[in-house]
Amino acid sequence: MLVLSCPDALVSSPSSAAWDRNVFSFDGSDFVEQEVKFNNDPESDISVQYSPRGIESVGLAGVLDSVDVSNAVPLQNGTGGVYGLCDFNGETRAIFKPADEENSTTNGDGYLKEYAAFVLDNGLAGVPETDIAVVKAGKRRQIGSVQRFVENSEDAENFGSGVFTVDDVHRIGVLDIRILNCDRHSGNMMRGIKSGKLVPIDHGTSFPNACNLNELSKVSLEWLMYPQAKKPFSAELLQEIQDINIEDNLDTLAAIGLDEGVQISVWMSTTLLKIGAKHGKTLYEIGSLIQRKGDRSEMSDLESLLVKASEASVAKDGSDFFTLFYNFATELLK
Repeated sequence: MLVLSCPDALVSSPSSAAWDRNVFSFDGSDFVEQEVKFNNDPESDISVQYSPRGIESVGLAGVLDSVDVSNAVPLQNGTGGVYGLCDFNGETRAIFKPADEENSTTNGDGYLKEYAAFVLDNGLAGVPETDIAVVKAGKRRQIGSVQRFVENSEDAENFGSGVFTVDDVHRIGVLDIRILNCDRHSGNMMRGIKSGKLVPIDHGTSFPNACNLNELSKVSLEWLMYPQAKKPFSAELLQEIQDINIEDNLDTLAAIGLDEGVQISVWMSTTLLKIGAKHGKTLYEIGSLIQRKGDRSEMSDLESLLVKASEASVAKDGSDFFTLFYNFATELLK
């Protein structure tokens, strides 16, 4: 069985001389706080935190300053603990997911992944505004992700996939490929009551680590069964895919605190996406490369490419893993 040395066997990428990422373990020390008080009550507040390394706050303070933390409502949705933060009229304004209540599927950093999905999406699929926050209620202080509540919407699972637009499915699919979503289904998409627009949520089980093939094996994309996935990309979306700057994405992930194994995964998946789109492949064809087929006992094409490029890199005394992966992927997708 292959033991992938990570990142030692992965020396350089096609666009850089060396894999030199500034990765840190998140402890809050690299984040600054914007504190929001509630009626001057020292026992209840929220501090929205964001990285000073070029990542700006999404400005959720305007939403959170109307929230009554003491009235947080436990919800059943998502993975781990999920709370609705309501205003003083009882209306839900934001969703809070504390890190210390995450379940095992998120590896303890689901709140960072929720934030990373929003930042990388950058409006392409419409991930709701998300930030890292510290919520204090009484003597309890919890760090986690906070996301703007999607108003005037309902669960997409209440509808058949036939009512979803091709563009919505494609845009969410593009996001899922980039972040290697391990749990995409209609239950974590919202649908606008009037607009019918799909909004993707719940990304804490995305961003698997390339240094662990078991994590890559868990990619799960329900939209592979949607007929929209077999339609060609629009010219507009094709251009948006080609405009994705992978190096900027990796810098962002490093700044947020997701490690090199996650960055390598995103590099591979986004590379497959861009090559596939360039060669006229559909969302279905590209997505089928990253999710295991059938009973999922055999490796996906993405996993196989990782193994093939890694073994070739080691056999050639550390030759460029990224160039090898790129070349193998291009040959596969021609």
